[in-house]
Amino acid sequence: MTIILVSQPKIAGPIIVISVFFSPDIVVAQIPGRDVNLRIEDAIIVSALLGSFIRHIINKEQIFERTPLDIPILIYCAAGFISTLLGVISGRVTLLTGVFFFGKRVEYFILFYLLYRCLEGEKELKFTLYLAFICAIGVSVYGIYMRMTGGQEQWRAYSPLGGDTRVTEYAEMLVLIVPVMIAIAFEKRSFKYILPLPVVLFFMIFFLADTLRRVAMVGIAVAILFLAIYKYLALLPLMAIFAIYFRIKLPENIVERINFLWLEVSQFVSTGTFVQGGSLAERVTGVKEAVANWVYHPFIGRGLGSYLLSSNVAHDQYALMVTETGILGLGAFFWLLFSIVKLCWNGTKNRDNSLYRGLSIGFLAGILGWLIMNLGAISFTSIRTMNCFIIVTAIFVAFSRVINKEHFVSFGENNE
Repeated sequence: MTIILVSQPKIAGPIIVISVFFSPDIVVAQIPGRDVNLRIEDAIIVSALLGSFIRHIINKEQIFERTPLDIPILIYCAAGFISTLLGVISGRVTLLTGVFFFGKRVEYFILFYLLYRCLEGEKELKFTLYLAFICAIGVSVYGIYMRMTGGQEQWRAYSPLGGDTRVTEYAEMLVLIVPVMIAIAFEKRSFKYILPLPVVLFFMIFFLADTLRRVAMVGIAVAILFLAIYKYLALLPLMAIFAIYFRIKLPENIVERINFLWLEVSQFVSTGTFVQGGSLAERVTGVKEAVANWVYHPFIGRGLGSYLLSSNVAHDQYALMVTETGILGLGAFFWLLFSIVKLCWNGTKNRDNSLYRGLSIGFLAGILGWLIMNLGAISFTSIRTMNCFIIVTAIFVAFSRVINKEHFVSFGENNE
């Protein structure tokens, strides 16, 4: 694999995209509270990184290139390293757990820089982005088909990885992918993009709802509503038609799931109490637990991996982040997101490239949907969903470089 990537580094992006959607989790070890899994993209990342070093030695090519996100990425990783190191020293985190969780965080950004490096031209960017769309559509259609033909024993959307394995992660990924598809279709202003859009959206939103991931339903609703209010008013009647159809035709399990969420929220608002066993109660309990523990380590946190995934804290991304890495880590995280949002906002003003403009608007909406969704999810921590976010980010930042003719100095390059 390394030999192939040395000679053809640009194939790394498409392979990683396919892997993120379809690669199974292979359990290779266990640490307290969870399994250690490997995926195809892990091997691709290692091989691509090794290939970059080999090309650097032979051809003097740059290993990585500088980007507008370098400083927030560095601070974000440094916050994780410091908090985890102190957590290991104090005994709050085991050494193996700390190495795994911090290594996972570093791997995300290695993936970002590798993709940014190999996606050099608009042709490669378009291909990789459209491939991600095709994979997302394929997952949705497959999941619905298998759900409808799989018999009564299948209680939710079917995952390409088998049954309901990681199916909620696909819902979270669609919250990011769907707004980008919508914005690009509208910005292209071509019938070949607009006409298939309602059909594609029907399958993807139906699949998302059938995963029963309610925070993803809220996230996608917020993202699409943002798109409609910001620029695409034509989405409102389309979404109204979908809402009426789904209200009549949705399977009973989805209706029950949505009604239970409404029951939880309405009871909490009216009486201040929770429905016993409800997920809203778990989220609020997790936030309370996070605040209670955060005061003891407010600036640095307890360390990455200090909470088991079964903990209530692990149901809320922000509660988990502030307890594990403190104010420093949470601040670095929002700085990184702000840097991405700033680039997106600048991209929305582009008048020359409709694809880039649509990507900017859609990614902005997707980030908003993710921010809301992660009040009850950990998409920025889960490997598969975060890899999806990194892929879209790398495509967007690389596109920004191509469109704006930005030339960032490569790491280790002599500027004299």
